[in-house]
Amino acid sequence: YQFVQRHMRYNPNSACRNQGALTALREKVGVCEDYAALFVALCRAADIPARQVNGYADPKGTGQCWNELAQAFPLRGYRHSWAEFYLPGAGWLPADPTMNISTQDLKYFGCLPYCSHIAQNHYDQSVRIKFQGGRLEATWEEELI
Repeated sequence: YQFVQRHMRYNPNSACRNQGALTALREKVGVCEDYAALFVALCRAADIPARQVNGYADPKGTGQCWNELAQAFPLRGYRHSWAEFYLPGAGWLPADPTMNISTQDLKYFGCLPYCSHIAQNHYDQSVRIKFQGGRLEATWEEELI
């Protein structure tokens, strides 16, 4: 976790962003998806089960923006990736090496502040739709109701 924080430099405009763990390791720059991918790969290399999580996060890491809901809340701009690792006896624990890159402490390791993150899916699981004939229409709404 701390290696990823120290090794990486966050740059949302990086030409090599969102290209996986190996690129993150080599280039030392990326976005949340790269931080999470590198953390997961390092865990797995150490025989620690790990998986990437995609969803949404309060940029301040407090969850306060979700608490101020009076109507539907548009989630565009809040996309985020983090990781979970598995420890026997404890289960799946979260780790978000991107959220506190400026402090490099362990605030987002092993737990997340209440309601700061909303999980949508795990990296290797796609959306599944059952379809039986006719015309298929699907829409995706990115809002919290």
